[in-house]
Amino acid sequence: MMGSEAEGVTSSKREGGTSRRFFWLATGIVAAIALYTGGWFYAANTLERATDTWLARMGERGAAASCQQREARGYPFRIGLFCSEAAIEDAEGRFAIRAAGLRSAAQIYNPAQIVGELDTIRLDLLAAPNPVGARAGDIRFSARLADPLPERASVTAQQVKLDATPEGRVASVLFEAGHVEAHARRNGADLDLAVSAEAISALPPQIGREIRAERFQADFTVADGVRLAMERPQSLRGISLVIRDLAITLADKAGFALSGPFSVDMDGFIDAKLQISARNPQEIAALLAEIMPENGNQIRSVAAGLAALGDNPSLPLTVTKGQARIAFITLGRIPPLN
Repeated sequence: MMGSEAEGVTSSKREGGTSRRFFWLATGIVAAIALYTGGWFYAANTLERATDTWLARMGERGAAASCQQREARGYPFRIGLFCSEAAIEDAEGRFAIRAAGLRSAAQIYNPAQIVGELDTIRLDLLAAPNPVGARAGDIRFSARLADPLPERASVTAQQVKLDATPEGRVASVLFEAGHVEAHARRNGADLDLAVSAEAISALPPQIGREIRAERFQADFTVADGVRLAMERPQSLRGISLVIRDLAITLADKAGFALSGPFSVDMDGFIDAKLQISARNPQEIAALLAEIMPENGNQIRSVAAGLAALGDNPSLPLTVTKGQARIAFITLGRIPPLN
């Protein structure tokens, strides 16, 4: 009997100890959740107040900026800003941006990595006499934030259109692409950039007819690009870059590609050592001659030389102080850039 009673007392103590441990464990979990929740809503409130402060600061500078129905969302594992509509117009009336359906997010454990999307966006460059506008839909973007510039950033958009409104006339579409991508990445002091577009149609004012292309792509590195991005120079003078690939494929499979170093000196003259290759050069020459009729003879001469080299010819294109040559053929002089 005594042994049974002792065992019962020991069992009761064990059950009591287990119950207390469970109680404190549950209390700890609840406290951690409450603390995390409080921290999340504090961060959300900070994000909303920071947005309001930025909007007020823009207003003090004379700009018009808004974020309709702004709200921080994403609990429990994300946090980001949502706006039904967002807009900004600079004080001088040079540009205006309007967007609908802004949604952004960052993981709590990795706040520097931001992703987001927009339903639509419209950019207007309002300088007279020919205002230019661009619009797109289904925009997706991402960035890894760092100082002074993001380490990397990407954006994709659908149904991109560029239009112009000549003074006293209705707007006309100059460029349209079904899909556009742009990517940027810091590479030390340099900046790697890549842009591509698909299902392209353009209406250059010089020729008055539509040009179609299947794809455009450009991949290049801008020397000292981080500094240039921070300073936002007003001129191309002094810029230097390496083109890894710049190619256009037209709708009829004709196309060309070029690669190599390219620079603009402080007087505005271009210097470049490029390798250019082409498919169906006669078709390309006919198009370029329409766009630049003053250089039509030189363009046709180059095309004839390329065609004699086969279906996919490749030749060096050099520019020295604005003087352009392809192989042994002189193309002419490129005027200095501003």
